Amino acid sequence: LMPRSTQELFRTGDRFRIKVLSARDGTVQIYNTNPRGETKVDPIWKGEVKAGLETITARMRLEGNSGEDQLHIVLVPQQNTGVLAWMMGLIKGTNKDVRLDTQSTPTGTYVVNDNGQGLVTTVRISHL
Repeated sequence: LMPRSTQELFRTGDRFRIKVLSARDGTVQIYNTNPRGETKVDPIWKGEVKAGLETITARMRLEGNSGEDQLHIVLVPQQNTGVLAWMMGLIKGTNKDVRLDTQSTPTGTYVVNDNGQGLVTTVRISHL
């Protein structure tokens, strides 16, 4: 594996994996919105993460229309029963604990949520 920032231009057909390092136990789910703006209901990847341990997704491939794919990465804290309950808490105001800090380097893109329990962010991957 070779580290790469999401700010670099990818090519259609490129394969990649996402490395996740979480500060808390939970479930990570990744959803995709393709360049046509279509988002599928089911995640393209889902896995358990443990605090302080790196988790690497299965290999994914950019295919279809070139443009910008949006990968919506959701960290659901372990104490919640599921994404829907946690997201509804965000909407209703009971779990408004998301504060993001995003940084990109030549070898990676980092998202930090120092004060909250859950995390929702979108990583954009542009490809020709």
